[in-house]
Amino acid sequence: MVRKPGPMLAVVLAGLFVSACSATRPAEPGTCAVVGAAIGGLGGTGIGVNVVDDDDDKKGAYIGAAAGAAAGALTGYAICAMMPAAAPPPPPPPPPAPKPAAKAAPVLQKTVVLPGVNFAFNRADLLPGAKEILDREVVPELKADPELQVVIEGHTDSVGSDEYNQKLSGQRAGAVWNYLVSKGIDSKRLEAKGLGESQPVASNETAEGRAKNRRVEIKELK
Repeated sequence: MVRKPGPMLAVVLAGLFVSACSATRPAEPGTCAVVGAAIGGLGGTGIGVNVVDDDDDKKGAYIGAAAGAAAGALTGYAICAMMPAAAPPPPPPPPPAPKPAAKAAPVLQKTVVLPGVNFAFNRADLLPGAKEILDREVVPELKADPELQVVIEGHTDSVGSDEYNQKLSGQRAGAVWNYLVSKGIDSKRLEAKGLGESQPVASNETAEGRAKNRRVEIKELK
């Protein structure tokens, strides 16, 4: 005689299903219901076979499978519905910020030389010839292109001590710096430095060579 599957079926289904689940929801409730139905059907088949007479095993198996599948589907759905959903994966880390592009070194655009005849011996005063060159070749370009920068390098001949010539060359570069500023050029675009007698362009053994070495070079950079 067939006995209806009792509480034992529910216990078996719950145990089977919970054992397959983790602390968080393994899947959506609908999927869990399908899995529960499969597990419950298998468990119900075994129970159905064991609770009927030996000559009616097949019928008991069908009944157990149907009952187990229904109970398993409901149990699986309920269990998954009650369990918290798994936390979403953390977002990927943001890409590293691009490194700032290295500032390109200034490129020499032009060099203007104020010859030695424009500086009297042992003096740093700009003579009219030097001012004329600045007004013609340097000031208009600096005013036309605000991106241009200028390095003013003062030089001397070899007469006198190194220390004295270094100071004098700085004064000559400073004289040009002051003149350009007086013409409205922003002082931040100008750099003046003295190089003394370290970079001659002619022999210091002759008066002509020494005159060529007493000079200022203006280097336009961009």
